[in-house]
Amino acid sequence: MADMTVLNLMNPDVTTAGPKETLSKVLGKMKKNGVHELPITDEQGRLVGFFSFDLLSKKKHIPLTTKIERLMVSPPKIGADTDLFEAAALMVETGFRALAVVRDGSVLTGIISRTDLIATVPDLKGVENVRAGDVMTEHPRLLTNSDPVESALTLMTELEEICAPVVDGQGRLAGGVLIDEVSGAVWREEKGTDIGDVTGENSKPEIEVGSFVTGVATAKKDHSIKKVCQQMSAACPYLCVVVDNSMQPIGVITQLDILKILVKPGGEKGVQVDVTGLKIDDPITRSSVTSKIDRFAKKIEGFNWINVYGLNLHIITYDRGAQNKWSLRARLASDKGVFTASSSGWDILRCADETFEELGRRILALKK
Repeated sequence: MADMTVLNLMNPDVTTAGPKETLSKVLGKMKKNGVHELPITDEQGRLVGFFSFDLLSKKKHIPLTTKIERLMVSPPKIGADTDLFEAAALMVETGFRALAVVRDGSVLTGIISRTDLIATVPDLKGVENVRAGDVMTEHPRLLTNSDPVESALTLMTELEEICAPVVDGQGRLAGGVLIDEVSGAVWREEKGTDIGDVTGENSKPEIEVGSFVTGVATAKKDHSIKKVCQQMSAACPYLCVVVDNSMQPIGVITQLDILKILVKPGGEKGVQVDVTGLKIDDPITRSSVTSKIDRFAKKIEGFNWINVYGLNLHIITYDRGAQNKWSLRARLASDKGVFTASSSGWDILRCADETFEELGRRILALKK
C-alpha cells in the first residue's frame, strides 16, 4: 500500500448530479445506484459540491423540491497521484466518507471511499498484532427491533455514522440498520413518477427498526483486524459488532476506527490525539476544551509503564433549546489494552474534567 496512489483504487465511473436538480431527483439517483455520497458537478464536469444521506438526516422538514445547491457542502479535493495514507488522513481529519478525485483543480475524474481504503488493510504490514479489542468502542449505544425508525435516525446523526447495531429482546445481536434504509421510510416514494423519484415531506411514520434490520459483520475481541476487515468486506462494510459468546454486543468497530490505524504517524513523538464532534461556536469554551485535551495528552506522555498509541475524544451535543447538554466519550489505545471513560451533563468543561480524571485513574491503576 505504501507505493499505491489513489489512482489504483478510485472509481472513475461516478454518479453525479447538477446543482439545480431537486432533492427528489438526487435521492432517487442515490437509491438507484446504491451510493451514500454524491458529487455535484456543473455542466463542464467541475466539482462544485457534495451531498450525502447523513447531511439530510441532520435537517428537518425539507421540501423535496429544494435545489440540491442549497443542501450541498464544499468537499476536500485530491489528485489521482495522492498517496493512499494521505487520503486516509484527510478522511479522518475532515469526516468525509468519500473524497472527490479531480484534475486541473476541479474537473471530477473519480471518487475514493473509506470502503476502498479499508479493503487494503489486510495486506498492510505492521497490523498483524492489532486485535478487534484494541480499536473497538466499548459499551456501544444500541437500537432494539421495536424502536421507531426516527430513533435510529437520531442515533446515527448523533454518532455521525451511517449504520447502527440492533439487538433483540434478549440483548443479542439481531443485525444492523442503514441510514439510507431508514431515510427511505421517512421520505416516501411516490408511484407514477420517474424511476427513482421520491416525494413527500419529512414525517414520522410508525414503523419499527426491526423492519429494516440487515446483516452486519461480527467478530470476537481477540480476532485480528485483518479478519475484521475481511468480515466487513463480506457483510456490511460500514460496521463490525464485537460480541461475546452469547452474541451480546460488547463493542463496535467503524470504518473510521480502522482508518485511524492507517494514519498513525510512524516515528513521531507524542500522543496522537483525535477529537470528533467538537462543534462549539463560543471560541473561549472551544479553546478551554482543547487546552484540557492537550494537557491530558502531555500528562500521559510522561507515563513510562505504558506505550500509548492514540487518544480519541468524541463529543456529542444534545440541543435542548436555550442550553445544550453534552456527552463525552474518551478512548485510549495502548500496548496494555484499550481504556475508556465517559461523562455527560450541562457543563462541557466539567464533563471533560470528569472524563479525563476517570481515564487517568484507570491508567494509573496499571502502575499499582
